[in-house]
Amino acid sequence: MFIVVESKPDNSLDDLRINQPWPELQEYCEGIDLKELDDESHAHIPYVVLLYQILQEWKKTVSDI
Repeated sequence: MFIVVESKPDNSLDDLRINQPWPELQEYCEGIDLKELDDESHAHIPYVVLLYQILQEWKKTVSDI
């Protein structure tokens, strides 16, 4: 008999809390100007920063409707 333990389940969802970020995360994400970065620097930006900034842009467009 063998017991198999899933160390990384397929059905887990990451909770980045970018809809209600803690102050340090918000400050960090807002402190990065993506338009000023070259391709090399842009490639090293954590994806949570990209998601946060896109979410903020989306919120602005929704509030304008």
